Amino acid sequence: MTLSPPLFLETRVYDLPTEAWYVIGVLHGDGSLIEFDHKTRKKSKNGIKTYIRKEKRLALQTSSKKFAEHFASMLRELGFTVTINGPYKRTVFGKELTYYNVQTYTSAYNYFFDNMNRVPVSDADFYAFLSGFFDSDGCLVHDNKGAKTYTYLDFSNSDRVLLETIREQLVNRGFHPTRIYERKPSKTPVKQNSKVWRFKIGRQREVCELIRRMRKWSWKFS
Repeated sequence: MTLSPPLFLETRVYDLPTEAWYVIGVLHGDGSLIEFDHKTRKKSKNGIKTYIRKEKRLALQTSSKKFAEHFASMLRELGFTVTINGPYKRTVFGKELTYYNVQTYTSAYNYFFDNMNRVPVSDADFYAFLSGFFDSDGCLVHDNKGAKTYTYLDFSNSDRVLLETIREQLVNRGFHPTRIYERKPSKTPVKQNSKVWRFKIGRQREVCELIRRMRKWSWKFS
């Protein structure tokens, strides 16, 4: 099963490497911490015996090979052993999708599980965290309105508390994000019953400044 972080977020200075904050940002989006029962069967004098042990994984599933490699590189910088598997193919609602799996094991699971309820306040760590979150649950949108094109950054997530914390940190840094509001229901059947919240940054100078701040960490702007 996937374990959810506690429903509160601490914002203060923490002694974690900056790469770790990028990973934590990803884990609040497409990444996951997974715990499950691993079964093995072995022969014994009394026949076949089944052994069960708890397995823990830190994982990311993504359609982007570049994202998979970038995420894996951050974990390796922190000293963890990482595997990238794929590409795999699967069909979802009649459409064939390609995806990659990034995995690391118990030591990484324990390290990040203990830090999942934290959001950093120092600039370097916060923008690394925000970059990981944006790589998972953000997008750069170009909206054509007549002869003009407006560009904005969109942040969305099912955890409103998380979005409120991120938004507050952006306001503290002089940005002007929109209010948080519920995104229109998805047309995809598996997502119709889940609420998704979002906010945007649309002032063009602020869009450029935030991209500049995230470029060091985000694979989308590298």
